[in-house]
Amino acid sequence: MTTVTVFGATGRTGRPLIDRLLEDGYDVRALVRSTSPDLPVHDRLHVLTGDATNPEDLEQALVGSTAVFSCLGTDQQQVLSTAIPHLVTKMKEAGIERIVFIGTAGILDASEEPGKYRFQSSESRRRSTIAAEDHLKAYLTLKDADVDFTVICPTQLTED
Repeated sequence: MTTVTVFGATGRTGRPLIDRLLEDGYDVRALVRSTSPDLPVHDRLHVLTGDATNPEDLEQALVGSTAVFSCLGTDQQQVLSTAIPHLVTKMKEAGIERIVFIGTAGILDASEEPGKYRFQSSESRRRSTIAAEDHLKAYLTLKDADVDFTVICPTQLTED
């Protein structure tokens, strides 16, 4: 049985991902800040309570996993730019090479202004760029790390 670890499991992206992974037969380890009644009770779902910015908690969450899904959001506290460097280190220590990272569309290249990211360009309607800057730091960490990664940057997430 293949085991994967999910960070951000209780959010709008992570929660449906948990369902899909379980449907597809994966064993899932999920690190959450606090136990959530929204997560299903399932014999292949192992929920750990901890902090994604804490290296020891990351290490525990990765035990036995072959891949990682990061659906972490940012809460104006630089969660991503703090967690991802620790996560890359712990993944390497555990021999895990694969991560799928959900990022904001703001970190895509601007189509109208070459050399800028969307959040830096006139394409963006953001009043604040704090979250996009945090996503960008996390993306650049993955880009510079020796890990196999995919960054998914949806332009909009819906509940449908």
